[in-house]
Amino acid sequence: MQELRQEHGFSLYAYVLMPDHVHLLVQPSNGQISELMKKIKSLAARKIVARLKAENRQTTLAALRKTATGRKRHTFQVWQDGFHTVELWSGWMIKKKVDYLHSNPLRKGLVRSAKDYPWSSFQTFHGIGKGAVSLDAIPN
Repeated sequence: MQELRQEHGFSLYAYVLMPDHVHLLVQPSNGQISELMKKIKSLAARKIVARLKAENRQTTLAALRKTATGRKRHTFQVWQDGFHTVELWSGWMIKKKVDYLHSNPLRKGLVRSAKDYPWSSFQTFHGIGKGAVSLDAIPN
């Protein structure tokens, strides 16, 4: 995310990486959410596959191997096609959505407290720790 933010300029307000999906609250500076999501998914997929190869995780790589023909240079499919967007029009709405997504690991029974989930922006957002990715201030 940090690499992409420097290159493509977008605001990141919160994130949660779940075992089977990801929540991102982002605002592309150019308003092109589809373009931004394509770049995020592409870079993440390349890094995930490279890591799996480096760790010789053949079972996981086999599960990600594409069975359908398509773009020849893509052997693996890490992400499902598409994504779901929700437009948020105010700082209040953004804060409500942040609370909702930060509580996702708690609702799924992964932790007893949202602050204990290591793959989210909860601690950074609430100023009680520093995560791997910095956040932008929510606009008023």
